[in-house]
Amino acid sequence: MLGIVTGCTTQADYERWLTDNGLPYRLVDEDTDIAGISAMLFCGGPDWGENLLRDRREQCVFEKCMKAGIALWGGCRGMQVVAHLLGAELVQDLGEKNLVHRATELGVSRWHQIVLSNGLRWQVNSRHHQAVRDIPFHCRLIGRADDGTLELLLSEDNRFLLVQSHPEREEMIGSEIEKHSIAWLHSKLNNFSQRLCQSFRA
Repeated sequence: MLGIVTGCTTQADYERWLTDNGLPYRLVDEDTDIAGISAMLFCGGPDWGENLLRDRREQCVFEKCMKAGIALWGGCRGMQVVAHLLGAELVQDLGEKNLVHRATELGVSRWHQIVLSNGLRWQVNSRHHQAVRDIPFHCRLIGRADDGTLELLLSEDNRFLLVQSHPEREEMIGSEIEKHSIAWLHSKLNNFSQRLCQSFRA
């Protein structure tokens, strides 16, 4: 089972995304029992610091996940929140880079490219003006925009996958970053099932 932290105004997009890809989920807030959840999704939304109620909820869920060893996926704001709670600093406003990183929102373009560590280029959508300034401890940079903005982070133990784009949106269906996110989420469900079977055999 996956979890979606509540509070995102486009929560229905994430629910549809998971349902369309055969990924069971339940909604989670600070009071939810997270037993049985193998990976938690932290979704997009307003900047960290704008909605203190949501900030507190996500920090509470984050801390519970860290204690329970639950994997974390973060998209856009979710990437920034998880990275920040892992100790990274945030860029509060990208300034002139906003023409690229708010391109979808501003109607300038539906895409920009990120460069992966292996040299490949992926097209992503973009709706943000905050970003992660530095790489959190135990994470490695997988992809960045041409202007240097961090776009894709993966922890060394594969427990955290953080993406700056919105792979849950319809225009991203079938894109490389969408397929990668879905495969990663499926792997967390499979890992949980394997551990459960092993515990019954023990």
